[in-house]
Amino acid sequence: MQGRGNGASCLLGSGMTPLWILAVLTWAMVSLGLNGLQKQWALESARQLRVDACVGQETRTIRDRISRMEYWGQKMKAARQVLVAGALEPPVVAAARAALAAGAAAQEAERMAWIVREAQWRLRPCAEISDAWGTRFPSPPWKSLPPDVLGPRPMAFLETEAGWTVEALAGNRGAAALVWKERARWIASVRDSKIARARPWWRPWHGW
Repeated sequence: MQGRGNGASCLLGSGMTPLWILAVLTWAMVSLGLNGLQKQWALESARQLRVDACVGQETRTIRDRISRMEYWGQKMKAARQVLVAGALEPPVVAAARAALAAGAAAQEAERMAWIVREAQWRLRPCAEISDAWGTRFPSPPWKSLPPDVLGPRPMAFLETEAGWTVEALAGNRGAAALVWKERARWIASVRDSKIARARPWWRPWHGW
């Protein structure tokens, strides 16, 4: 009887050995899978942070450009007021006209820089992200006005209550940021970070 018992135990032990091996292999595969998922999530998180930083920096650039346009517009208005007042001193008139010309040139340079950046954003918005593409970038919110008897006039600012949105996608990640005016201050902030919806590459992006 004792011999039979030992034989049954040996058979049971040998039969259980493959189960232990299977359990170890399963645990190893699950561990490798979880490790792979963790690495993939880390890569996606890093990509999202880069897209957020890129879009956020662009809106800050837009904010600063709008502020500079306002600054030059105020300088031009002040120079025009000097000319309207009928200053007779030639040096004062010359300085006012020089300020008008400088302001007009600065505003036109800012407007052209905006147009160039708008075109670049569609093709390569983020220099550090090779597969990123821009999906939304505002057009310059200014309208050139013809000069009058005093000389150049400041550009008309086409303000909107909704502000201006900048968006970009990179792989399946995306970000949007907004520039708006609050209490006479221009503010730029990342508004949204999301996973992009799957779509055919030829179909325009219509937001989230």
